[in-house]
Amino acid sequence: MGETQAITYCRICEPLCGLEVTVSGGEAVRVRPDREHP
Repeated sequence: MGETQAITYCRICEPLCGLEVTVSGGEAVRVRPDREHP
């Protein structure tokens, strides 16, 4: 299985920061900030 990218957001606090998540085999393997999220 290859890796895919998913755009989502953090639900911990009010700003709801954007995240880019790398998914491999149905699991998140890398989480980083979405630089295009305001």
